[in-house]
Amino acid sequence: MKTTENLLQTHKKQRLRPVILALLASILVIGLGVIYWSARNTTWLPAPLRKAAQAAPIEGSREEKWIADIDYYAAQLPRLHINAFHSLSQDQFNQEITALKSRVTQLSDDQIGLELVRITAAIGDAHTRAVPAQWRQANLLPVRPYWFDDGMFISGVMPHTKDTLGARLVKVGNTPLDQVLETLKPYISDENEMNFRSDAPMLLVTADVLRAIGLVPDAQQVDMTFETADGSQFTRTLSPVGSQEYRQGISNQMTRDEKPMYLRDTGINYWFDYLPETQTLYFQYNTCAQSPDLSMNKFSNSLFAAMDENEVSRLVIDLRFNGGGNSTVLDPFIERLSQHRLSQEGRVYVFISRNTFSSAILNALDLQSKAGAQLVGEPSSQRLDHYGEVKHFTLPNSGLMVTYSTKYFSIASVDEKTRGDDLAGIGIWLKNDPPKDSGIDALRPDMPVSFTSQDFLNKRDPLLEAIQQLP
Repeated sequence: MKTTENLLQTHKKQRLRPVILALLASILVIGLGVIYWSARNTTWLPAPLRKAAQAAPIEGSREEKWIADIDYYAAQLPRLHINAFHSLSQDQFNQEITALKSRVTQLSDDQIGLELVRITAAIGDAHTRAVPAQWRQANLLPVRPYWFDDGMFISGVMPHTKDTLGARLVKVGNTPLDQVLETLKPYISDENEMNFRSDAPMLLVTADVLRAIGLVPDAQQVDMTFETADGSQFTRTLSPVGSQEYRQGISNQMTRDEKPMYLRDTGINYWFDYLPETQTLYFQYNTCAQSPDLSMNKFSNSLFAAMDENEVSRLVIDLRFNGGGNSTVLDPFIERLSQHRLSQEGRVYVFISRNTFSSAILNALDLQSKAGAQLVGEPSSQRLDHYGEVKHFTLPNSGLMVTYSTKYFSIASVDEKTRGDDLAGIGIWLKNDPPKDSGIDALRPDMPVSFTSQDFLNKRDPLLEAIQQLP
């Protein structure tokens, strides 16, 4: 009898098993569906998990397509950004959107894109930007300006614009440079003055921007006025080249042997050299990433061996070209350096610049606090407390791309690190309640050193010269 009952129970369980499995599968599918829908339509998920809502191009007039894109932009950016209204209020944002939609029929495609660039820049986050589709393959004027401490000078040229190398840029079209820069400022997503200095030169050579903003009438023929060292001025009419041709052709006209050491190998992840005449070991760290050819561990072993085998009075770590990556790559090196005599004697120097960004700033701070390093150079172009971990979405009709931040990194606000969505006490917030900004607008050097156009043209490195003169 028990055997029969057991068989019946076993049979009943076998019959129920597919039902239970189907029920569990249904629950799983529904749960995934809820998460999928929520990621694209709500804000209750942490910002890094949110996705842009799916949207296809519409059939309609040019004006209808732009209105659809602007509405999509206005719905997605505030939802996806971790804290879109930390500088610009939501009311101001909505007013800007309404005003732009009312002017669509009056503006060209470039001008509408430029307005979205300006509205996005007002968010006040250097990682959050709008990039019209046509600008991603923009035609660029065949010169490379750089904003030195003594002004805006041409630091790179193409063969047919060699005569502008080293000249000061004084006018675009008929507009003096100071006024041009003021005109461009609202369109740059900057966090501080160095951020503006870093980004403005690229807009100065983006011909479509100059035309859309009203600085020049023709993007194919742009007049620029330059000033030479003797004060004389000349005007060149420049025609833009494709972005690939620009990247491949623009040059500072120096051979590798002519370049100062800091410019020779900026494309290599990390390298070092020993300078016996000043007993300086120079280590250039250009990206926070492992080299495919040499692990950081093996590289560190070689570097520390060189420090021990040679008479080394100072160590220079050059982060001037390091735009970030994975900050933890350098952690073992920093820990090891903190135990070294140069660290304990205060003879470690870290070079920073406007191009020292993101994870490189974290490394600079760790070198300062853990290895006793002194920071040398100019302020960074990024705030210490900042938004980051960038993602993007694309407007379905125009192709305009919008980048946005999904995390808040609280580096300076150490007293706030116990509130919010703090990850393991390291100051990373994922939701919409990050702590108040510390107000520290940049990583500033302990030893400021000016970098002028004459330093560049005379192939000098004023930072290296400054620390080599120390006792």
